Amino acid sequence: MLLECSLFEGHLYPLGNHLLELLASTKRFTAGDIENHVLAHARPRMQRAWVNCSVHERLALYHLARNHCLNPQNAAVIEQLLRKRLITLRPDPQLASEALRRFILGAETRQLFERWSQDAQTGIWQTLRVPLFVVLMLLVAWMAYSAGDVFKAASAVLAGTLGFLGQAVRAMSFVRGGSGGDDK
Repeated sequence: MLLECSLFEGHLYPLGNHLLELLASTKRFTAGDIENHVLAHARPRMQRAWVNCSVHERLALYHLARNHCLNPQNAAVIEQLLRKRLITLRPDPQLASEALRRFILGAETRQLFERWSQDAQTGIWQTLRVPLFVVLMLLVAWMAYSAGDVFKAASAVLAGTLGFLGQAVRAMSFVRGGSGGDDK
């Protein structure tokens, strides 16, 4: 109960006092009852905290809510969530409360979380590879135009070297016992 009500820097302490009174009056209070009570009263604060999180932070919270581990190299997101007191280190990052877990699992649709995951996995390489390829091709075209016969000779040597290396790898594979070609 203390864990549930310690969320949001003491704003839920009155709720914790109310829960203590309820516990003293009735002995049939389960952990689920406490989570339900906290979630019912703290939903606006949780919603405000959720809206103030970036997509990367929301995705990290969702992974924690689904009992997945966070990438430790994503230190910036973990630090932000620690500052916002939405996660704690016990010793690994965990959500600050079970009520928060239940809130997060219902905060967005599963499809939206999956789309965010796919967007996060594409990374910078997926974004930069086409422009980088275009720049590389423009550089090669400029070199071919400006260098003339020297570029033609260098590209012929490079193509021959790559062809030779391909055949050498194929021969080594054959010597080791492979077929040296495509198995059909």
